Amino acid sequence: MVVIPATPQGTLTGGTAGGVLTAVAEVRKTESRFAGLNAEVRDGVVVVSGTAPLAADGWDFAQKLRQLPGVTRVAVGSVIGK
Repeated sequence: MVVIPATPQGTLTGGTAGGVLTAVAEVRKTESRFAGLNAEVRDGVVVVSGTAPLAADGWDFAQKLRQLPGVTRVAVGSVIGK
């Protein structure tokens, strides 16, 4: 399991999990509200968890991750608003 501090088989359609997580780290830097969110790849699914100013920020982060090349499924796990 690879985790960055913030899909069934075949869901990652391009690149590697490491490449996707590098792109995730870049998305996290775009907005300070994403700083406390984590992302990990589990069986090809990008899973979001962590803390954010609002729990809904986790959904916004997931939406941005869905736009990354090679990502077709993102799941939002436990996201706690402050």
